[in-house]
Amino acid sequence: MINYSQPSTAKYTSISFVGVSMGGLVIRAYLHKYKIPNLGKVVLIGTPNKGSEVADYLKNNKLYKNLPVLLVNN
Repeated sequence: MINYSQPSTAKYTSISFVGVSMGGLVIRAYLHKYKIPNLGKVVLIGTPNKGSEVADYLKNNKLYKNLPVLLVNN
């Protein structure tokens, strides 16, 4: 993705992102890490931007305590 988001002599004036579910979280993390001067639109479909109630429940459930937990802090 980095190569495509860097300014170039191509005829494109911007780059847009579309993410579904966890793909939206990946896009958010990418955009947080890299500044994209030619950023177009960002569309996130079904992305748990505010977390997940199910993940919160499973995080505190003793059956799932040994599973890795991904925490995304804004």
